[in-house]
Amino acid sequence: MKGIHIALITLLISSTTYAGTTNLAGTQQIQFDNILDGQIINPAQLNYDFSGNQILFTAIENASVLAGSTSRDEQLVHFQVNNATTGDLRYFSGLFNGTSYTGTWFSNTGAKGDWKLTPEGNAEFYTCREILIAGESIGDGVYQLMGNDQQPYSAYCDMTKDGGGWTLIGTFPMHVAGGTAKTLDDYSSTLELTDTNPATLSMYKGSLEHFFDVKETVSCTTDHCADGRSVYGIGFSTYDLQKVRTAWAYQEKVATMPSRSDKPTCQKVYADPTSQYQGCTQPQYVNYPNTDTLVGWQNDIKGDYCWVARGTYASGSLGSARCINGQEPNGTKWALLWMR
Repeated sequence: MKGIHIALITLLISSTTYAGTTNLAGTQQIQFDNILDGQIINPAQLNYDFSGNQILFTAIENASVLAGSTSRDEQLVHFQVNNATTGDLRYFSGLFNGTSYTGTWFSNTGAKGDWKLTPEGNAEFYTCREILIAGESIGDGVYQLMGNDQQPYSAYCDMTKDGGGWTLIGTFPMHVAGGTAKTLDDYSSTLELTDTNPATLSMYKGSLEHFFDVKETVSCTTDHCADGRSVYGIGFSTYDLQKVRTAWAYQEKVATMPSRSDKPTCQKVYADPTSQYQGCTQPQYVNYPNTDTLVGWQNDIKGDYCWVARGTYASGSLGSARCINGQEPNGTKWALLWMR
């Protein structure tokens, strides 16, 4: 199987030419998974150096023979991988979306999945995770990312904590009243470029298709939110990531997730997938209606009165929760939303 994957990379890369380029050389990146659902979740990601040919291509890697073609306008690609040792035969088809080739693959064994290849000439990073995996991280800080509208923007990346590769997509400052964040439109689209005492109520409004994990950290008071209370979602679909983001807008949260059980399950400990809480709330609250009295995904699983911020109840309370029973926010804490 390893030989097939390596050969697959070589084949894809050899086939990747566009805008009339007959020879394309350099490092290329591919992502692929083993679940066919139109999105890539928990992908493997590899980088290879190559030299390419146009239209028709073949490649041999160990016992794997690969052959295929691109259309003359280079918008379509189709190829197959035949492993003479295992008898595994895989078919790959994809389209060029202006930046990347994306498509699906099937095997005669019943295996299947999604894949994506971004030619080096178009290679921009959409997330901090992609920068980290490509080996281009220089530590925590501000990086340039590419938006889904193909416009670059600046974002803060945490490249060290919880495996690294986290993009800061949302901030709730300590001076902002909890009753402010009714809808996602109440957030600024200009992202904060620090995870320490952010000044702007901000949220990334673009598509979440390039993200797979989420982390919500509340009740922060120290540099880099070292004392914050975090919950995690690993290997989330775009649909569930959108739900988590919507939870930061209390009116939209109640409308789209009427019950607390409608919120995605979170895990309390990053490295422990068994530490899960349905609805990201205490078990006794799972079947309660969702409420507009508070903002955020997590609800009390890291302590009493512990969430992003207040909503309609004590709507003038400032900043993130204090996570102390009976104690409302008092303008001393902030909250952060990360994805990767």
